[in-house]
Amino acid sequence: MTRSILLALGIAASTVFCPAYAQSVASLSSFDAASRLRTMPQRLSKLYLQTRLNVDRETSLLKLEEGIRQFDSLLSQLQRGRLEGSARRNLERLETQWADMRGGLQQAPSDALGQRLSGEAEQIAMGAQRLTLQLESPDESAGNRLAELALRNDMLAQRLARLYMQMKAGANATSHRVDMEQTRKEFLTTLRELTIAPQSTGGIARRLELARQQWQFFEQAVQAQGHDDSAVRNVATTSERISQVMNELAASYRSVPPR
Repeated sequence: MTRSILLALGIAASTVFCPAYAQSVASLSSFDAASRLRTMPQRLSKLYLQTRLNVDRETSLLKLEEGIRQFDSLLSQLQRGRLEGSARRNLERLETQWADMRGGLQQAPSDALGQRLSGEAEQIAMGAQRLTLQLESPDESAGNRLAELALRNDMLAQRLARLYMQMKAGANATSHRVDMEQTRKEFLTTLRELTIAPQSTGGIARRLELARQQWQFFEQAVQAQGHDDSAVRNVATTSERISQVMNELAASYRSVPPR
């Protein structure tokens, strides 16, 4: 369905550019692939809901199709990693869950399907989190640990944006506000931890400041009252910018020499 909509719009799928996910999947370790897999379902559900709400519809459709391909590539990378035991079983569950979600993402947008996909996104993200923990090395360096925190904040920003879009699409406001507040607190806690880390100097410190600025715009848009179309668009765009910065931060932390 997604491809047919794109063709109707006269947009070539090959023109999609998603800077936050542009890193070659082949260069990722299984741990990094699982970390990014944790974020992708939240982001894809958010993008699907944006198409339902007609928020930057053409761009959202482009990013949705590219994101589906990215998820497929990440799964293939993990399959090549020859996981064993509980990690292999967890990956197989994720493959089954993704097959269901993937089919839904390619259907015409509807409120009911949007809510279903959001629930599936949450389940896949939790499964990917378990897989990330299973693949984590016990002797991770400080730089790698901070990179993982940056990637987790990417997931939290996408989750908050997805919950916001769900509310705009008619989900129960009370329960979602509780989830949104918890997600917001977790993001800020992690951002503070990254900020005070000894490794957060120079270019990393500047990227963290950019992330903080984008987060402020993001929060203002999320907290806007009423039916402000500009606020919805700002949530869509700032969540993508935060994602890009967090992925850049993860790469920077990986390159920090061990102390």
